[in-house]
Amino acid sequence: MTFDRLVQPLVACLGSPVAGDPTQFVMSRIAREAGLDWRFFTSEVEPDQFETAFRGVQALGMAGVSILEPFQESVLGFLASLSTEASLLGRASVARREKDGWIGDHTLGAAMMQLLRARLRGHSLREDGTMSPQAILVRGSPLRARMIEGVLPLLDGEFSVLLYGESGSVPGPPPDASEPESVSVHTIPSVSLEELSSLERPVRVLIF
Repeated sequence: MTFDRLVQPLVACLGSPVAGDPTQFVMSRIAREAGLDWRFFTSEVEPDQFETAFRGVQALGMAGVSILEPFQESVLGFLASLSTEASLLGRASVARREKDGWIGDHTLGAAMMQLLRARLRGHSLREDGTMSPQAILVRGSPLRARMIEGVLPLLDGEFSVLLYGESGSVPGPPPDASEPESVSVHTIPSVSLEELSSLERPVRVLIF
């Protein structure tokens, strides 16, 4: 009989508010199906207490943490490094403990990359093998459109993001000196149904 790893790995979920959030249920289910003896718990943290809460997670030697809003930007200051997606988006939704410190990632950004790469693979290639300019149309929140725009540098090809709605444009957030330079702060063009047929770049992907 071995007594190795008697300490059960703990993973926290921090947010405000957290009532009704399914993260703990989903993560517990995934861990169980993967055969991992991990324990998850959710804690509601007051905005001015987030640093104390995150430092507590670190001090207790937990394996990782899921970060809900409104803390996905503020957690960046406590992480040793970020994944490419998290760095481009300027946000982290999960973090894990490694020897060199805590590593931040953004699961939605990674999922977007998988979706876009699968959908765009092999489409609209020129004779020289390069991809002609394409557009990605987002029907939903401007934040989602900005997040997709943030990961475009990771895609092979030339893409732009449009927001479906009334003709005009949707402004990004005002410039912030503390915001990473890679995060878009300019306006995202918004197009109506009538304008879709006259776009210079054809819409390749529609995201709801």
